[in-house]
Amino acid sequence: DKLLLSSYNSLYAWNSETRKLVEVQGYDQLQYMLTDEETGVIKAEEDEYCYFDTDLYVVDGKLYRMAQMNDSDGNQTSYLVEIIISDDGELSLGEVIDLGDALSITNTNEADGETYSYTRGLQNPCSFGRTIYALSYGDSLELLSLDLDSETVDAMTLDTDYQIDSISPYTEGKLLMIGSNYDA
Repeated sequence: DKLLLSSYNSLYAWNSETRKLVEVQGYDQLQYMLTDEETGVIKAEEDEYCYFDTDLYVVDGKLYRMAQMNDSDGNQTSYLVEIIISDDGELSLGEVIDLGDALSITNTNEADGETYSYTRGLQNPCSFGRTIYALSYGDSLELLSLDLDSETVDAMTLDTDYQIDSISPYTEGKLLMIGSNYDA
């Protein structure tokens, strides 16, 4: 069990022995660790660009961060990369979960016929076991289920008059969804 504090460009871990926050060494180098030619956990081709987004996800007691790989054709692949922090604050990368293009959405601009892709954002994420649940706002509101064991993403469109404010683990494997109806 670790207590973590995240800021824009730093991550701190609570050291229970010294009772102090310890800066996680190498957090600012995480991007380079991701695709380093010799030690990287994701292999990028010359025409590919890989980057981490800013969000952290806690799943089944492990810490993950989403990485996105883009190629020159605009195709996107998503990976969840485990971040391991030792007791002395040293950082390393662990398990890599390949979600493929399951978080990508491709649309066509009706005016000029150009196609473009973007990655669904994970809003209000929470987890049960090894599954992340999150809301995604696009053309419609979706509830996403990211199963880390099967490396799959399922999306369910939520047809509701409510504005969904948050989701949270509840009981017996259920989610609690909190919504507001501002028109009532």
